[in-house]
Amino acid sequence: MKADFKRFLNLHTLQGKMFVIILAVALLVMALSLTLCCYLCVDAVEELTAGYMINYIQFADETLSEKLDNAIMTSLAVTADQEIVQETIQSSAALASYRWFQQYKPTVSLLNGVISDKPYITTAALVLLDGRIYQSTGGVLRGTALQEDWFLRTVESASMQIDYRNDGVPMVRVACPIIRARRVSAVVMLEMSFQELAEAFRLSPLEGMSLYTYSPEGVLMYQSGDTPAPPVKPGRPGEITQSYQTLGGEQHFLVQYESVASGLTTVGIIDTRTMILGALRLTDQVAGIAALCLVLAILASCVFSAFLCRNLNVLIQSMQQVRRGNVNVRARIASKDEIGEVAGAFNTMMERIRSLLDEVRVQEEQKRRAEQDVLAAQIKPHFIYNAISAIQYVASMRGQKDIEAAALSLSSLLRSVLGNRDEFITLWEEREYIEHYIALQRFKFQNSFRLVWEVDEALWAMRLPKLLVQPIVENALIHGIALREDGLITVKGTRQGGETVLKVVDNGRGMNERQIAECVGDGSAPSTFRHVGLQNVMLRVRAIYGPEARCQIFSSSNQFTCVELHLPDRKEDWQ
Repeated sequence: MKADFKRFLNLHTLQGKMFVIILAVALLVMALSLTLCCYLCVDAVEELTAGYMINYIQFADETLSEKLDNAIMTSLAVTADQEIVQETIQSSAALASYRWFQQYKPTVSLLNGVISDKPYITTAALVLLDGRIYQSTGGVLRGTALQEDWFLRTVESASMQIDYRNDGVPMVRVACPIIRARRVSAVVMLEMSFQELAEAFRLSPLEGMSLYTYSPEGVLMYQSGDTPAPPVKPGRPGEITQSYQTLGGEQHFLVQYESVASGLTTVGIIDTRTMILGALRLTDQVAGIAALCLVLAILASCVFSAFLCRNLNVLIQSMQQVRRGNVNVRARIASKDEIGEVAGAFNTMMERIRSLLDEVRVQEEQKRRAEQDVLAAQIKPHFIYNAISAIQYVASMRGQKDIEAAALSLSSLLRSVLGNRDEFITLWEEREYIEHYIALQRFKFQNSFRLVWEVDEALWAMRLPKLLVQPIVENALIHGIALREDGLITVKGTRQGGETVLKVVDNGRGMNERQIAECVGDGSAPSTFRHVGLQNVMLRVRAIYGPEARCQIFSSSNQFTCVELHLPDRKEDWQ
């Protein structure tokens, strides 16, 4: 504990430098964060409040517009009635006559029916230009309404008109003309209570929020709250504007929206103090302040540590070179702090690693040579040569030509293998070994299996480890086609993108996945000259050619087995 405290106070150590700098930065960040916190809270609450107000205003406007559209469709439904309305229009019955009453009853029933499920429509009327008026039960349509400009515009323009008015009771009126013979013969009029239409506006969407709705002519149709009505700024349909205005001596935040469907302009107002109080109640801002302080402290420490940790970067670069395989790299750092100590330990470790790698390389080379010597020494050459010569002589004296040929092939095979002490031979020499071996096996199995060579001409001169292909051919023969009358072994050799690919393919009984897994084991099992085994081949390939060399086995039951050797190029293989 005392040693750690001394490191904090010692500015020569990296820990002390970083502690002083980060402490100073953290204090600075905390001061800045407390100053900026209020501004961030207000901005966040303003954005949230504006979004909420806009969504609510648009929702309320959609509800009102939907009811207004239903009212318009109702007026159109009346105008489209061909049986009752058209008959009423064409009738010339005197007002208050029996015939007029006979027409009045079904017309009023029609008007009552179309508005029965629409409580926001207070009156529906059919007005004829000759002064006759048919209106729904309970409706009070003043005759003076027929002399107003909006009604006269309906007749003159022969088009639908919507009128917003507020004479103490806000009202919406719709006039839809009925045209016969290219002339307006009657008008369907609907009167609606704006309070019923704007039912959604009466909800309390946000504490302290007030709503004001204006007609296209600027008439205030609806308001909630005691704040003085704000002035309406000119705008475009569908446009949303935000602003701050002083109303009643206090500052307010305003959101204005002009409806595309109804033409109404709605203004949402909220007191600025209410917004600020709401922001201060947001306890999440405390976590935001802490997060901001942490982020700024980290950024500052990164900037200063980049300056202070130059030696550490040098050490990291040295380690990256080691990762790429350069074991000769050394970290040249002369500082006396912790990084200097680590660099010294790193250099010592690399010296030790280099020494161990050299030892391993020598041991592997000795091991590989010992394996080759053991492989060649498994048969005592002198004794075997004499024995084979005796067999060959006796077979010749008795006329056993097949035994004589087999003994000759065996003698040639042994003299070629044991007499050649070179570790690497050409592919052509490997082919001769294999041909002698196949001759012996034909004598043993007494059948007519075939061995076919499909090798690129240039590969015959390639040097490769002795007895590399022979064990694969031996396995293909003994475990694949030994019992088949039409057995075929094909040895292929090609060049593919910087490597040599040797394939041994047989049409034998194949292998299953378990057998393949056993063949590609670690090669630790002992082997003999007859059956060196695929494991031994794989072990030698990896030891000589490195991890880039591959040995793959493909097989299908009772169809084929293919063993592939992928040998990367080495300069000494082509000399």
